Amino acid sequence: MSVKIRRGMGSDSDIICKLADQLIHLDDRRRRSIMLRESFIDQRHDLFVAETGEKVVGFVETLTFPDLVEGFPIAIIQNLVVDKENRRKGVGNELLAHAIEKLRRRGVKELHTWTDLENEPAMRLYLKHGFIRRALLLEKEI
Repeated sequence: MSVKIRRGMGSDSDIICKLADQLIHLDDRRRRSIMLRESFIDQRHDLFVAETGEKVVGFVETLTFPDLVEGFPIAIIQNLVVDKENRRKGVGNELLAHAIEKLRRRGVKELHTWTDLENEPAMRLYLKHGFIRRALLLEKEI
């Protein structure tokens, strides 16, 4: 499968929101659209989409920020989503490799991510790219 990775654009918003819905369904998609618009203008965010043919089939969203303790910029993968019909075909691999290379060129020294404990395919993908299990993510809704 031939996969092209490119920077996401405003014209991709609808499909990005639909893909995000495969991960977490929101009844009020307007909130997601607002966050997506904000991420397009925030210089700390990068959003790349994967295309097969002319169809967007996945995206990866990263956020870069300075780490006072480490003394250099670090980044997180906020979301990596591949359309259900296109999983296990290398799309996630291409998205992740592209994001890592872009962040490396920007001078990012550490990249963090998380996934559900039951999401074994995602864990295998991250481990394949050199991620290690190092910490526990705790979450609190506020």
